[in-house]
Amino acid sequence: SLRGGSIDLAWLKEISPALAAKLPPLTGGMQWEWEGRDLSLSSAGLTAGGTHDVRLKNLRLQLADDAGAVTADKVDLKVSQDSTSLWHVQNGLLMKPQVHWTPKLEALLLPKEESNSKAVWKVLVDALEVKDGTVALSATELSPVVGHFGWNTRLAALEITPSGVKSAAKQQLEITEVSMRWGRKENSLQHPPFFQLKALKAEVVPDKLLGAWQVESLVMTKPHLELTPENGPWFDKIVSEPVKPPPSPADAPVWKRLQFDQLSVQEGSMSLAMQLAERVEASTRFEVSTEQAMQHLRVAGLSVRIPKRANLPVLSLESVEAVATLPEMWRTRRVESLKLAGGQIEVGDALMTLFSGPSAVVEKKMEVTAERWTAKKIEVKKLGVTLMSIAPGLPPVRFDVTFSANETPLDLDGLAENVEPQRIVLTRLRIPSPHEPLRTVAEMDVIEVTYTLDGLLHRRIDRVEIISPLLFVGEDLFWYVESYRKFMKGESPKPDATVGPQLPPLPAAPGWRVDTLAVTEGRLLLAPKGVPLKGFSKPFPFSFTSKLESGQLDAVFDIPADDYTLADLKIQFLGMKGQVRFNLPLKDRDNNLTETFTVRQLRWKELHIEKAHLSVTYDVNGIYGSFGGEAYGGYVNGAFDIYLDEVFTWDGWVSGVDVNLGPVTRALFPGY
Repeated sequence: SLRGGSIDLAWLKEISPALAAKLPPLTGGMQWEWEGRDLSLSSAGLTAGGTHDVRLKNLRLQLADDAGAVTADKVDLKVSQDSTSLWHVQNGLLMKPQVHWTPKLEALLLPKEESNSKAVWKVLVDALEVKDGTVALSATELSPVVGHFGWNTRLAALEITPSGVKSAAKQQLEITEVSMRWGRKENSLQHPPFFQLKALKAEVVPDKLLGAWQVESLVMTKPHLELTPENGPWFDKIVSEPVKPPPSPADAPVWKRLQFDQLSVQEGSMSLAMQLAERVEASTRFEVSTEQAMQHLRVAGLSVRIPKRANLPVLSLESVEAVATLPEMWRTRRVESLKLAGGQIEVGDALMTLFSGPSAVVEKKMEVTAERWTAKKIEVKKLGVTLMSIAPGLPPVRFDVTFSANETPLDLDGLAENVEPQRIVLTRLRIPSPHEPLRTVAEMDVIEVTYTLDGLLHRRIDRVEIISPLLFVGEDLFWYVESYRKFMKGESPKPDATVGPQLPPLPAAPGWRVDTLAVTEGRLLLAPKGVPLKGFSKPFPFSFTSKLESGQLDAVFDIPADDYTLADLKIQFLGMKGQVRFNLPLKDRDNNLTETFTVRQLRWKELHIEKAHLSVTYDVNGIYGSFGGEAYGGYVNGAFDIYLDEVFTWDGWVSGVDVNLGPVTRALFPGY
């Protein structure tokens, strides 16, 4: 036995300069003790057999010109050599081993040049335990990660050779307090770590791991991922590179080949940010468990935000559960079930313009990836959908989506084929005047909407039927039309000179498309300044069927025959019927809304015109009409302008051809 020994590597230069020159430039040393039993000695020294107890304290090996180092408080080893010269580590304990991994230490321990040595050796580890180990990482050529973690391990019945390890026994590894940063991006070390972990416990049988990629148990506690453009290059290639075909199973990374007897993730969380057309931020909590040989991923509190455009999330999910079997899921691209319950998605400009410009490649990659995946069963329960910015002044429309499908692809087109169209009923919607909010542009009592999931996400609705709407024709309608025109261009509806120059238009998503827009039992009310026009207090009934293309509507309203009287002006329209032509946004600012009527008889006081026609045009400034018809053996033409000022100033003219003026004179001047 030897006791009280110590080694200082600095002595090597004094004792054997030639040997010191051949060794790496290390500094450090240790205290050591040794005790041997049943040894076989020869003139050449120790040859075979025996048991050795080696105890090391304060071990420290450090590169002379670098921070790279390996240290340990204590190393206790009991080793033996059998009759075949095979070494056994019967029992071993390493207390507080510390490794500071640096580029120079990596170059020393993992040289690029392959060794020409063909040495054959083998070591059997019967039992070895490491307690309270730590590793500090610097960015190196092989690894860009900077960070630290603690570790403990228990090894048993392990065979180590130059070609690897073998064992049919279970090995244990514990990793604690992990913190990792990306070390190859400017200023990334000043930002939060991209990965943190409270604890990881793994149990593996090396023979099963190397033969079938099987892991007996993996338990992770409080993992947290934080991926942002500031702390790493996580999404650089996703945005810049074109879509690529998936790798073959043989080329799949190791983590896609692993199968687990027990996989558990507890109290996991993740937050990420990436730059698309605008910056997107997301956060969620998640857990993983293994039940009946299948892995269950549960996601809770998923929130997606666009900070520049909305304070509230554009997408939130209360809970998501996916069930699959690893690693078959990666090979077959199939999940057993997918359940979504609760949450909210805002279908509006903020969401729909995310994938514009260079970021369109991200949407393409998502679509290509999704179309390769299938689900045996998918269920969606009470997912709230809010249709934003359908039209200016119209409040957001919210409804719940609930559906289920079996054996369905997970891309939108595939889901649409397997999900029945949905129908909702909305009630009592009102569009206020953009300048006089207490006045009304339109009231809609009942709206029936038929849609598909795929349609909503592409701003398309199959059918909208509006029952008994009331449309107020006056300045408010045309102010609204002007507001709609600016809305479609992404402009601010009301520029404010007090806050500086008007900002450039925001990126605008395509307008909504409605394949069938039907209006039944509609009512058209002439209401200059929001007040029904005297004599026309009874609305014109109308109905039409059209379609809305990219936010543009072309419609013809059919108005059935009826009688109308302007009592103050002593004008009667008997048997009047006609059409109203309307387009939105308006194509012609001088011809905003036009009504064309035929009138069986048009009367003013005692005068009358038969088989009359009347054309009325409205804009924000007034009502302009022209008329004509048969009268007293001839034909009469005329026109009038009613201006929407405070007193409704008006003017007009009338002319006739071959008109018998006798009855006209008697009607106008009965006293003569």
